[in-house]
Amino acid sequence: MNFKTIDKFKIINFGMILIGVILRLYLYFLNRSFWLDECNLANNLDLPFLNLAYNLDFNQSAPFLFLVFSKVMFLFFNSYSELALRFLPLIASILGLFLFYFILKDVIKNKIFLTILNFLFIFNEKLIYYSQEFKQYGFDVFIVLGLIYLFSKIKIEELSIKRLILLSIFLIFLPFLSLASCFVLGGYFILSLKKDFKKALFCFFPSILIFGFYFIKILLPLKEKMIENYSYLWSDGFLGVNLIQNLEIYKQTSSFYFMQDKFFLFGLILFFIGIFILIKQKTKITNLIILTLCFIVLTSFLHIYPIKERVSLYLIPLLLVIYGAFSNLDLSKHKKLFTFCLVLFLTFFLNYNFSYFYKTYFKKEIVQKCKKENPRELMKYLKENYDKKDWIIFNDASEAEFLFYSERYDLKNIKFGKISLSSYGKDWYFSVLKEITKNKKGEICWFYYSNDYKNRPVINFLIQYLKSNTEILEELKIDNSYLFKVRI
Repeated sequence: MNFKTIDKFKIINFGMILIGVILRLYLYFLNRSFWLDECNLANNLDLPFLNLAYNLDFNQSAPFLFLVFSKVMFLFFNSYSELALRFLPLIASILGLFLFYFILKDVIKNKIFLTILNFLFIFNEKLIYYSQEFKQYGFDVFIVLGLIYLFSKIKIEELSIKRLILLSIFLIFLPFLSLASCFVLGGYFILSLKKDFKKALFCFFPSILIFGFYFIKILLPLKEKMIENYSYLWSDGFLGVNLIQNLEIYKQTSSFYFMQDKFFLFGLILFFIGIFILIKQKTKITNLIILTLCFIVLTSFLHIYPIKERVSLYLIPLLLVIYGAFSNLDLSKHKKLFTFCLVLFLTFFLNYNFSYFYKTYFKKEIVQKCKKENPRELMKYLKENYDKKDWIIFNDASEAEFLFYSERYDLKNIKFGKISLSSYGKDWYFSVLKEITKNKKGEICWFYYSNDYKNRPVINFLIQYLKSNTEILEELKIDNSYLFKVRI
């Protein structure tokens, strides 16, 4: 074997991808408990298949086909429900590692920077976290990457009628699999119109018609619901004419995706330089990336879809490509500009240093960062020790988790009560607890508080009340989740 002919950078990149796959599998098989957001979505899987297309409960929204595939997995592997429901995001994340590398090969000429960008993608904390979370956000990343790569290879002007029909059918299903696909579809539609106007219209018209109807009838009314319940995502994530507000959105995005809010302006400068360079490259894949980004920005300006944290997770790979585009500069002509961009790039990603990676991955802090609450272990303990004469009381923040795990562990014919936060404060909460326990003197009550609202925490109120007004028989605390057995 001639070692001189071996592409060392290819070995390094596929070695990193392998480590990324192993890391994601490791976290997946830790099988952490579902938490509030996952339980909210999972509780909707009891709905009939067609009902998953609209009017989800627990203030949830997710693409129809994503839920259909998840429900099928849940029905087949109910005994392993968390693993079953997280399987689709896991596979999507693993495939996304390969897709991003292939896209980098088509866009980034400098092998050193290709490797650096690939490294930053593989070990991005947010992408790793959402690879083992039962939500659609990690799946969106895979769909965006997959479509950009696929459409960059398809020449619509050369397709036969048969293949054009198959592509048209494929396009119809995509928005129901991932809403983020619409951004890439929009970009590909523009490119296709320039290549063959008639074939583009023939191919895209059915999907535009069907999804347009679905958008008007289902998604637009749902948006108001999202704004009401998730205002920090759906009210504050829209771009506008206010430049200060737009800068704040970019700063928050930079902080959430890349842990950078101090030097976020450096990233913004790299962004505009990268956009200019990609436009000048004039390749199909760079044009598709630029047009996809244009549709993302446009829908945000039109207040259709926000650019904010997890709901726009698919921006991470696009931003990385754009940030690294300066590496394509010709050093013989643009040495000063390259040096300037290199300083910006290194400063922007300053937090990705040896200390960070050592603590996060070698010291396994990533495991703790992935953990939230642990309603599953509380429910296991409750199932083993609960008597049918006992009462179970939970707070409204724990309701979704209680419903999901009480059904999973077949906790039936129970006496329970829920405390809702119609107001807030120690005295008010004490009065509610007094009211809910006033006719239960001498009885056993379990207080199941697996979750607590960050902006209105009540667990300390509960502990103070129980210590002064009840006999605490048992107390269990796991990962910020609490279970108390008391005698009133």
